[in-house]
Amino acid sequence: MTDLFGTRTEILPSRKISGRVSGLFEALAGDFVTTPAASLELTFEGITGDFHAGSTRRSGGARTLVSARHGNAQ
Repeated sequence: MTDLFGTRTEILPSRKISGRVSGLFEALAGDFVTTPAASLELTFEGITGDFHAGSTRRSGGARTLVSARHGNAQ
């Protein structure tokens, strides 16, 4: 199978992976500070109310905003 750019993609059979959850944490305060949670509500957008929830995830990397008019960083 090829994608839109002509790159060949290998389709692999499904497999089961086991794991263990050692803790649940959520970032509800609008930043990276997490707090322990007894349970989490998950949707296709991620953890409901979490800093990273949404159709696209915020990376949280350092950002510099530059004003085109004044040329100053914010």
